[in-house]
Amino acid sequence: MTETLYLTRQEAAQVCGCSVDTLRRDERAGRLPNRRARADGVVEIATADLVACGRLDPFATTAPLHDIATKGRTERELADARHLLAVKDVQIDALGLRAKSADEEIAFLRSILRQRAS
Repeated sequence: MTETLYLTRQEAAQVCGCSVDTLRRDERAGRLPNRRARADGVVEIATADLVACGRLDPFATTAPLHDIATKGRTERELADARHLLAVKDVQIDALGLRAKSADEEIAFLRSILRQRAS
């Protein structure tokens, strides 16, 4: 027996080339009966349901589907975490530069105050 492949709404929308709202409408209309919610609240949709409702061509060789299907959820979450870490590193660097600039401005203003005081 083969294991059913599930995609998150975001992943399914990307693979199917539609919006998340479109998938939500399909859910409300009953076209995605095997959807499930994970413990963290993320909704997952069975790829078989996407094929059955005509959103996904089972014979199309789309790279995103292959990438998503061949990676486990942990691998995808790790990639997302690495991306988020890279973004945060850039933000930290930018804040460091702003702090350095503010320190230089404070030092300059203190020197002006010292000159006026003397």
